[in-house]
Amino acid sequence: MIKIYHNRCGGACYRAADVLTMKSLSARQSVETLSAVVSGKVQGVGFRAATVRQAHLLKLGGWVRNLSDGRVQVLLQGEHDAVDRMLSWLLRGPPMANVTGVSHEEVSTGRLFDRFEQV
Repeated sequence: MIKIYHNRCGGACYRAADVLTMKSLSARQSVETLSAVVSGKVQGVGFRAATVRQAHLLKLGGWVRNLSDGRVQVLLQGEHDAVDRMLSWLLRGPPMANVTGVSHEEVSTGRLFDRFEQV
């Protein structure tokens, strides 16, 4: 399911590729994995570096990268509450950013990201 927080975010999220070395995710772990796309003035303002710092504070795995259309894509993996707090942070971003929208969708993966990084 795709959730759009603002009309100007421009459509569906992209599915994330498995780009990091990952461990298998056991069925017993309550881990949520989301792909999010952030639109607005989010490139050239330290958005990715700030996203990495925030994800580390929340103990999330995944990655962040620029898209060629000026948006930023984020793959988040972790406990539901931490992922939810990260989505709230993405709506604001760092001080120099001007976020106009965040769309996200849950993605299915059997992989466990053991760190969060900029790719």
